[in-house]
Amino acid sequence: MLKTLLTRTLSGAVFVALVLGSLIVSPYAFAVLFACFTAIGLYEFYHESAKAEKFSFLMFPSILAGVVLFVAAFLKASGFSSFPCFAVYVLFVLCVLFAELFRKKETPVHNMAFFIMGQAYVALPLSLLNFIVFHPSWQPAWLVILFVTIWMNDSWAYLFGVTLGKHRMFPRVSPKKSWEGFVGGAAMSLLTGWLCYKYAALVFPEFSQVSLDLWQWLLFAEIVVVAATLGDLLESLIKRSFNIKDFGRIMPGHGGILDRFDSLLAASVAVWAFLQILA
Repeated sequence: MLKTLLTRTLSGAVFVALVLGSLIVSPYAFAVLFACFTAIGLYEFYHESAKAEKFSFLMFPSILAGVVLFVAAFLKASGFSSFPCFAVYVLFVLCVLFAELFRKKETPVHNMAFFIMGQAYVALPLSLLNFIVFHPSWQPAWLVILFVTIWMNDSWAYLFGVTLGKHRMFPRVSPKKSWEGFVGGAAMSLLTGWLCYKYAALVFPEFSQVSLDLWQWLLFAEIVVVAATLGDLLESLIKRSFNIKDFGRIMPGHGGILDRFDSLLAASVAVWAFLQILA
């Protein structure tokens, strides 16, 4: 047990160092790292879905499509280029779909459906991170705060769930999640919102131009909590459907990229929408 805990801790520390390091170094470092995460996450999803459902994917084009979407979002959000990359992505998606006409596989509709699902479930949420870190210009603090809020919710939800959990949220999907844990995590995550209201501009100088009221920071924290919890449950549902424990093994003790980003995939969409409404 001690060895497993040590492995998880070291693996998690390396992962956090990579993410924070990319945000500190430059926007390009962030783009390269998360484009790689997008590619790995798509491979995990398509590999496991093909194995579980006996489908036949165009693996490389499907992964490449998601990376093209991420790059298009990066160029659009950053303003580094005016090239119509989203048009390239749309054409790429159509090519992958039309390819089913010539492949003569037994399940063409299923192949197309899972291809689109992978783009929507993995590539789109990770691509939207670009519009969060470039809101309104390069402000990686937004992503740091998002990660901290998710971590705060996960940690306290686990502690409250272990000590007080009696009423299960979705036993069919995740037998260990309890309403007591959810409420505990949500309540303690309000502390993150309050700390951001008081000290975000002091810790992150670029936040001096961000003027959110206390209620907006608290709402931000609770939006992240709800979305992250639903994202975690959704991934559990998918893994149960595929009859797998983890999506991958790239992170010892944690599983794959999708296992690590289960909460982020949903939270990124919710936070993007929140910031768009505030703008």
